[in-house]
This record gives sequence, C-alpha cells and structure tokens, in this order.
Amino acid sequence: MGNKKNITWTLILYTNPQKTEIFKIIRCESICEMGFYLNLNPNSVSNYFHKLVKPRGVLKLCDITQHYKTGYLAKSYLSGF
Repeated sequence: MGNKKNITWTLILYTNPQKTEIFKIIRCESICEMGFYLNLNPNSVSNYFHKLVKPRGVLKLCDITQHYKTGYLAKSYLSGF
C-alpha cells in the first residue's frame, strides 16, 4: 500500500473528548508518521481513520483528515478555515 505521493494527512489534537477546543494541528506525510506522534501502531491509526474500530485512548482526543497536496481537500474538517 504505502504512501501515495499526492496525499498528506492532518492530525488534529483536542484538549477534551468532546472535541470542542483544538490543542494542536500537525501535518503528516504518512500514517506511519501519525503513529509515531501518537505512539501507536500505524495499523491502529489506519483502522481508526477508516472507522473499522471505535476510538480508544489517545484516539478519543483526535481527528484525522486526508487531503491532496494540490490544495483540493478530499476529506477535511479544515476546509472552512
């Protein structure tokens, strides 16, 4: 599978599980990089993004978005910013 060269990821960290206040926004080149920041296995991060598992632990405090490097936001909560 690997990283698609025209895709980037955004990791949005919140201060509470209700996701009302953003703590930090991190741009990542791959799911492996997000796994490094979250101290999780990349498979767990991918399964969470694809909604194959319910969020637990640190995943309750984050959102993951995917977008194209060309500027078109494919799946993003940041499109309004």
